[in-house]
Amino acid sequence: MSCAQSSSRLILGIDDFAIRKGHTYNTGFHDLRNGYLLPLMMGRTYQTLIQNQDLMNQLKLLNSYAIVMDLAHSYHKFVAEVFPEAIRIADRFHVNRYITDAL
Repeated sequence: MSCAQSSSRLILGIDDFAIRKGHTYNTGFHDLRNGYLLPLMMGRTYQTLIQNQDLMNQLKLLNSYAIVMDLAHSYHKFVAEVFPEAIRIADRFHVNRYITDAL
């Protein structure tokens, strides 16, 4: 976490991953500029993330310039509260999927 803390213009990635598809999901935080995995958290809902005091303490140490994430409402709400000044960027995999689905 110390490398991410000292990184200028930190780009944070947030994404969920399945432990058991359709049943259990966790959330990973990544320092995308330096290529480091930051905390992994159980769950992916806004309430689960915002109420996790350990996570909040770790994220408060970061000065994220931009956040790359999927378009889930829970992540946008979480990022708006925790990093109100950060630029929110939709990740390319989800954007590509939405375009492909639309075509």
